Amino acid sequence: MLGSRSQTWLQEHGSGQFAFATDMTDLAVGSHDIVAVFEGKGDFAGSTSETLTQLVSQVPAAWERWSLPGDDALYGVWGSSSTDVFAVTMRGAVLHYDGINWSSMTTGNPTWFKDVWGTSAIDVFAAGLYGTILHYDGSAWSAVTSNTTYYPEGIWGSSTTDVFAVGLQSESHQGAILHYDGSAWTSMTSNTGYLNGVWGSSSSDIFAVGSYGTILHYDGSTWSAVSSGTTQQLNGVWGTSASDVFAVGVQGVILHYDGSTWSTMASFATCGCWDDLHAPHGYEDMSGCLFGVWGSAWNDVYAVGWKDGTGGIILHYDGSIWSTSFGIENVILRDVWGGSSSDVFAVGDGGTILHYAG
Repeated sequence: MLGSRSQTWLQEHGSGQFAFATDMTDLAVGSHDIVAVFEGKGDFAGSTSETLTQLVSQVPAAWERWSLPGDDALYGVWGSSSTDVFAVTMRGAVLHYDGINWSSMTTGNPTWFKDVWGTSAIDVFAAGLYGTILHYDGSAWSAVTSNTTYYPEGIWGSSTTDVFAVGLQSESHQGAILHYDGSAWTSMTSNTGYLNGVWGSSSSDIFAVGSYGTILHYDGSTWSAVSSGTTQQLNGVWGTSASDVFAVGVQGVILHYDGSTWSTMASFATCGCWDDLHAPHGYEDMSGCLFGVWGSAWNDVYAVGWKDGTGGIILHYDGSIWSTSFGIENVILRDVWGGSSSDVFAVGDGGTILHYAG
């Protein structure tokens, strides 16, 4: 019950119309169906109104913006802890955060890095154009021979001896998949368009996403295509388990996998990022909107990207609904990672790093 009015009030003040207002502070976050009911009295028959669905959103989280010197675009972020975070940039820099300051690391290979991932503070991989893959052992970065000129876009692994990089074959413009067994990188067959992101729950349960709604699944021996239910380009994938996986992409599309089927989740429907201005560097015009996804749990998930009219955007999923958590003008946000629910980093253009401390 949100409130009530008497028939006497209605006759004296309402001119035949009921009026009531509330700030709804007593309603929990989520979707609520509300109806107005007149129980009837005397010569007046009772009636019930049509249902009004009221969405109550979470109060936006407090994100702090850190701007690094220069205007380099940051494409990937990952860390082993809150005091050991790595970010990679378009101009070939690898940045490191020690819990106090960000500093540039010496790599000896200033290529365009697209993603970074690792298993620990002494086992980190950075992937970039022309088959460039670097490895950090806790003291220095060194080049790892990939035996290819592919363009890796995403990297993930189940261990230091089981790492996957996905992207684009520069010659055929088909999807590229590379696998590292701890000693060498080898090419795997994809038979798809280009791929943008990869994540898995184990060495025998891995998903790769890419152009035209492509989703591939790896069972430990073979990659096979699965139905995504969309033709929109998918840019990022992440999950908590084999039955709880999220994928994000063009036009704000968000997909969820429950262990058997991919389904579309409610997001902003049309984000309007179809032109050269809003498309990220190195992508085709249609590659806007949501680029990265990460969470601390099934009910604490973030997606980052760009929305026309807002700029950089961070969406948050609380296990029930997706809502806008943060917006920032003139910046495309490209990746998100966190060490916990109260320690989350989002990175993007113009040297932008956003941090959420809970």
